Amino acid sequence: ANTIRRVAINELSNTSDRYDFVEYCRGCDDLWIAIDHFYPTDQGEVILAGNYRLNIDTNNPPVKHFVYTKKLDLSGYDESVKQMSNLLVELAADINTDIGSLVSDD
Repeated sequence: ANTIRRVAINELSNTSDRYDFVEYCRGCDDLWIAIDHFYPTDQGEVILAGNYRLNIDTNNPPVKHFVYTKKLDLSGYDESVKQMSNLLVELAADINTDIGSLVSDD
């Protein structure tokens, strides 16, 4: 879980040219992510599913559900880890897009 958290924070920062993401910051806007499923399947795919909430300028932000899947081109542990990492990159990019739609350029 700690490795996933570190990779997710790193990917969120890598996909944003405007924001820095850290595990904890008092007085900052919040991003809450709950991962329900993150594993390879018997059907030759990897899955990343869960929910996130952006607490930016609102007291009651909506919770957004996500599901990402990626076909495994090869079998084995290394391929699964590679594709699971790619799913985190996709999630980070989508979250940053969502943040950009909520935050105005003042």
